[in-house]
Amino acid sequence: MTRFFSFSAAALLSITPALAANATTAQPDAKPAPVARAAKATAPEHKSAYPTALFCGTWAMMAAADAIEVVANKAAGPAARLLLTLPPMYSRVVKQEHFSLTRLDGATWTASSPPLTLTFTLQSENTALLVINSTDGHKMELPLYRDETRTQNP
Repeated sequence: MTRFFSFSAAALLSITPALAANATTAQPDAKPAPVARAAKATAPEHKSAYPTALFCGTWAMMAAADAIEVVANKAAGPAARLLLTLPPMYSRVVKQEHFSLTRLDGATWTASSPPLTLTFTLQSENTALLVINSTDGHKMELPLYRDETRTQNP
C-alpha cells in the first residue's frame, strides 16, 4: 500500500512542472475562468447619484437635538454649492457655523476650510452621514435623518 502512495506522489510531482509550463504559455486573449465571472457578479454596486434637491432640507441626529440646515444655491454644474449651517451645539465644538460644499460624486458633497474638512454623504433619500475631520486628528461623525417635522407649517 505504501508503494501505491509513493508512486502517486512521484507521478503528481512529475506532472506539476508540465502543468505549470502549460499555464505560462497560455494565450493572453483567453477568456477568464467561470470563477472570475462569479466573483465579478457579486461585487458591490457603486453609489447612487442623487439630485441636488434631495440634499436640501432640515437634518437632525435625533428629535431632541438641534437641526442642521442645508440649502442649495441656484447655480448648476460646477458652480453648484450646498450651504450647510450647523446649530450652536455643533458649531461651538468645530468653531465654525457655515460651510459651502462642492459636489464630490453623486452622493457626496465636501468642503475644506482649514483646519476642517466636512463631508456630507446621502446614504438613502432620508438618511445621511456628516463627517467633520480636523487636521489635528479629531473626527466627528453624525448620522442624520431627514427631519420633516421642523419644516411643516402648523
